Amino acid sequence: MISSYSIGDIAIVNQYQYLDQAVALVVVGPIWKIIYSLGVMIGIGGSVILSIVKGKEDNKKGQKNFWLC
Repeated sequence: MISSYSIGDIAIVNQYQYLDQAVALVVVGPIWKIIYSLGVMIGIGGSVILSIVKGKEDNKKGQKNFWLC
């Protein structure tokens, strides 16, 4: 989805603006994708680790939280 948006964005900028701006999008695009991917990776990994830790805490206490069920 992100790649198709980037391709469309570059095509529109290239058609209606100068070539330098399209080149800037091509250069910045991979950097933005790396930053975005790292954020998604940290977010998903953090949520998995948090759920594992909270599950172990609930088993030790012998009770469950309503919002964690």
